[in-house]
Amino acid sequence: MKLATLTTPKGTARYPHLNEPDNKFDSQRAKGGEFHVDLVIAEEDALPLIERLENTLKEFIKVKNAEQKEMKKKPFKPFQTPWSQEEDDEGTPTGNYIFKFKRGAEWTDRDGNVRTNKIEFFDSQNQKKGKLDEVIGAGSELKVHFMVRGWASPLGISCALDLLKVQIINLKTYDGGDDSNPFDVEEGGHSFGDDAEADTPFEAEEVSDTATSADF
Repeated sequence: MKLATLTTPKGTARYPHLNEPDNKFDSQRAKGGEFHVDLVIAEEDALPLIERLENTLKEFIKVKNAEQKEMKKKPFKPFQTPWSQEEDDEGTPTGNYIFKFKRGAEWTDRDGNVRTNKIEFFDSQNQKKGKLDEVIGAGSELKVHFMVRGWASPLGISCALDLLKVQIINLKTYDGGDDSNPFDVEEGGHSFGDDAEADTPFEAEEVSDTATSADF
């Protein structure tokens, strides 16, 4: 169930698989592959987003458990959320939060037709790129536009963060080995240039040494 559509503050990409869907696991292959990224966001920027997510999830749980009560069934037990505190190797909080975004590459509509999902990319100046040639690597600075989708099953009740659009603030590319950044980011954010399209949920970003939180 669609609960809300939100945009994150700026964060740092970890384990990104955004250009092409990941097919490593059976669960991913069942969806025609899966786009995904973990976004690491500083606590001061993450907490307002977490507050909105938690309030949205609480309302969803309230509605679903009211339905369970009406049907004289047991209430759903809360399941883990797709966001958590980041910890170092010794289990000490780092002051950051990790948000896990995913989206299947394919889905089946009510008529049984297989449809495809694509991730839309925008640069720091809000220019849209239909197909991204550069491979987004770990360490890239991104914002993510996503849908909060509530779910309930015998496992419990929680929500998923469905990846929709990505804004690239600073790009680190992946060439099959170590992450590298061939761009001079000191002169501004990553830009697609003139080969770009319109329609964006993001605001243009001025690149600085200090990350700012997004408006919600």
